[in-house]
Amino acid sequence: MNAKDAHTYAELLIIGSGPGGYAAALHAKKLGLDVTLAEMEKYGGVCVHSGCMPSKALLGVTTMLHDISNSTNMGISSNQSVDFDIMNSWKDSFISQLETQIKKTFSANKVNLLSGKIEFINDTTANLTSSDSQTSPLTIDFKNAIIATGSKP
Repeated sequence: MNAKDAHTYAELLIIGSGPGGYAAALHAKKLGLDVTLAEMEKYGGVCVHSGCMPSKALLGVTTMLHDISNSTNMGISSNQSVDFDIMNSWKDSFISQLETQIKKTFSANKVNLLSGKIEFINDTTANLTSSDSQTSPLTIDFKNAIIATGSKP
C-alpha cells in the first residue's frame, strides 16, 4: 500500500492514551462520536508504564513489608527478605495486565486504535507514522482533535 492509499477519517482524533486521552476517548464515545486514538508508545501512557501505577504497586509491596515487620506486638513474627528481581517481575506483570485491560476497554467501546507518531499537516489533517519504517504513513482527516500527550519538565 502506498501513502496515497493509506487514508482514514476520524470525527475525533485523540493523541495520547494516558489518563487524559483515555478519559476523553471514553467520554466522547458515550456522546456518540466516532473516536480514533493514536498512541506513540504504550497504551496507558507514562502513568501506567513508568509513573503512577508502577510507583503505587511498589509502594503497596513496601507498605506490606513494613506492616509485617512491625506486627510483633500482634503476635506476628517473620524473617523477611526482599528479592528485587521477583518484585520487579511482579510489578511488570501487573503493568502488562493494566495495558491489556486498557486495550480491551477501548475495543469494547469501539475506539479505533492506532500506533505511531502523529504529525499535523493542517487543522483537519494529520499523518501517522508507524514505529516500523516498513509501513507507509497513514493520512487521517479529522473534524476535531485532542492532544493528550502529557508533559515533560
